[in-house]
Amino acid sequence: MRIIVNNKLWMLGLVLLAAIAGLAWQGLTHVRTSYGYSLKNEFATLPAEDAQFRQWLISQPGVVPHTVHIERIGKYTVLKVTFIQTRDMLNRPAFPAMDEACRNLGYGSTVSAFHDYDHHAMTPWPSSFRGGGAMTTSRLRDKGLPVIVSPEAATMARR
Repeated sequence: MRIIVNNKLWMLGLVLLAAIAGLAWQGLTHVRTSYGYSLKNEFATLPAEDAQFRQWLISQPGVVPHTVHIERIGKYTVLKVTFIQTRDMLNRPAFPAMDEACRNLGYGSTVSAFHDYDHHAMTPWPSSFRGGGAMTTSRLRDKGLPVIVSPEAATMARR
């Protein structure tokens, strides 16, 4: 009798363990998170337009199409790319192979691989904001740096 009870408990424990493992796997593969990227890369030469690269990026797994933005900055040899990609908890799908795609689509040799774009350095907080800012928009303009102010920031600055 005692052996039968132990076997039933052992089997119940295995069934519970399998159920917990199955739920964990479902959570890891079905719970999705969004990652926002703002990247840049400098090229020796750029093609006339970036439409093919944009279409390639939109076609990549997990990339949210309406979030893909590509712009040229600086002397127009720097490419800035922003987009959102959704992934499961196992980090799938993989990050798009953007450097390889650029090589295949006619972008010239690169200065470096795609890396984080420090957009905060170019988004000044007007001095009227609480806490002020390290540089006002006029000081940035005097240095010849681009100034990017969101509509929300412009509204807050007018208050």
